[in-house]
Amino acid sequence: MRVVLLTVLIILSGNTVPGVTDVEADQSGSICIAPFPAISGDAALGRTISPETTFTFRFGKHKTVTVKQGESASVTKLPSNRKILVHVLQNNTPHESFSIDFRKFPSGRICMWLHFPYITWQTYDYSKKGHGCKCFETPVA
Repeated sequence: MRVVLLTVLIILSGNTVPGVTDVEADQSGSICIAPFPAISGDAALGRTISPETTFTFRFGKHKTVTVKQGESASVTKLPSNRKILVHVLQNNTPHESFSIDFRKFPSGRICMWLHFPYITWQTYDYSKKGHGCKCFETPVA
């Protein structure tokens, strides 16, 4: 009798996974990729970024965006309730991979910027401003 009652309660609740609501499922995160400058450095270590350099980012299995030197881009509607694997190509060659967890970023918006001298992409909460991230700012009329 207890098993039947418990089963009925679970079915009637409509929410069989504790802690996951329809509101959370609808939330999404956004990323702003800051423009990166041309950088001359140690070419032997691959630390030179020329005006012809491109970076291609694949977020999870679905969203891909390519930026050229001096460009920025925004990526929206990324799942914010789990980690997302990011693969980065530099000039169509594997560069680095890392994961992003929107649950660690209170605003749901992330800025990605190129860190020199290591030439790695860094992330921080967009609300902190800086490093050239301006994707989500509204222009002043």
